[in-house]
Amino acid sequence: MFSNLIRAGMILVSCTLLASLSQAQGGSGGGQQQQPVPPVSPVKTVGDQGGDSSADGNTQMIPDSHPVAGAQDLTLGSSESSRSFLLPSFTVLTQVGTDPFTSTSTSHPGILSTTFVSGRLGLNVISSRSEFLMDYIAGGSFSNDGSLGNSLIQGLNLTETIRGGRWSVLLGDQFSYLSTSPFGFGGVGGLNNLGVSLGNGVGSGPGISSGFATGQSIFLTGLDRINNTSLGQITYDLSRRSSLNFIGSDQLLDFFGSPLENSSVVSVQAGYTYLLSRLNSFSVLYRFDDFSFATLPQTIHQNTVQAVFARRITGRLAWQVGAGPAIHEYVNPLLGPSTVTSPTVFTTLTYKRRYTGFDFSYSHALSNGSGIYPGALSDTVTARLTRTFGKNWESSIDGGYARNQALQQTLATAGGSSSNNWFVNARITRRFVGYGALFLSYNASGQSNLSAICPLQSCAYGSLVNTGSVGYTWGLRPIYIE
Repeated sequence: MFSNLIRAGMILVSCTLLASLSQAQGGSGGGQQQQPVPPVSPVKTVGDQGGDSSADGNTQMIPDSHPVAGAQDLTLGSSESSRSFLLPSFTVLTQVGTDPFTSTSTSHPGILSTTFVSGRLGLNVISSRSEFLMDYIAGGSFSNDGSLGNSLIQGLNLTETIRGGRWSVLLGDQFSYLSTSPFGFGGVGGLNNLGVSLGNGVGSGPGISSGFATGQSIFLTGLDRINNTSLGQITYDLSRRSSLNFIGSDQLLDFFGSPLENSSVVSVQAGYTYLLSRLNSFSVLYRFDDFSFATLPQTIHQNTVQAVFARRITGRLAWQVGAGPAIHEYVNPLLGPSTVTSPTVFTTLTYKRRYTGFDFSYSHALSNGSGIYPGALSDTVTARLTRTFGKNWESSIDGGYARNQALQQTLATAGGSSSNNWFVNARITRRFVGYGALFLSYNASGQSNLSAICPLQSCAYGSLVNTGSVGYTWGLRPIYIE
């Protein structure tokens, strides 16, 4: 009932403010000069994650203008020469690795091989007042492991940004259908490695912030799941230095009738941002989250206040850090107090200089528990280092670590239980004429043994898993849209 009221309120507020936006587009916007939507980054060739020449002043860049308290990741800015385009690509990848199970039965061979086949389509449509971004990937994986078998890969990311006068509206959706956790994506190194690089984050432009994405940082293979985040964001510029920001989102994780716990998280957030200087910004925000689980009467209400600082140097640096208290209110707790106060912390960093790029993120916050736990306190850290060599070679190393601590209020057998997961992926790419690229990669990953609380066989291993991959991507030339 409470979640339905929040959803209804979100729709009502969105409709009311969208009506105001329509009036603002027809007027002068309170006398303030209209700011066009910054275009997205230019199309990059396969694997082009290295430094941006703009960091050395060779390319004119438009500064990033996304709100610090917003629903999207901060970026390094965008090229002034960006254009609307349509970009297809195709990828074939074969992976060979050690068996994560100790069994040597026919259904679990000692050496596993998996082949990924995918097609990807990126679409950017840009105008002076709006920006539409789409990134769609479709394919499948084929494995000789009986517990994995053949599975589908589906991913769709959509964002639409509209500006008028002082108002800005963002509508977005991030959807995936996978049979494994996207955390490391089974040694492939992420869905974005199955196609041409289109830009920062999810989709062709800035991605949806991890704070508004469903938690799946525990490795679970052979289990089909839908992961979807829908959100709306409204920003109103009070002045050239300050703005108000309102966000509503609905996050869903569904495992299709498996023993794992389906979850839903409804969030609303309001924030105020002030530009301290040309490079530095400060924001304060309030957020409410409602965690609910499909088969349990326990729910969690979270109230959070955070202060956020951001520093942006166009083409070079995008960094933000935030912290504040969170109050967790447990409805029908099994054990322990019904109200708990804990800190929330997050930071993200993107840095590029000439041929070197670095990305880092860390968060400590309440999560949905990835289907294993009905809610968890999660610490998640990821990092990526890239280096280009000349025009045709690129190398990268990326990794992640996640710790999910069970909650006694929602899991009676928690007993201090926690899950630890990690992965490291090294990759080298050789580009060829046009948009083709051959790549080799090595991945190592591991996780805690979760057999005490999870009946699935994929939860029962804790050994090191090693995989090697080779693949090729065919990227067609972008089709520019005038």
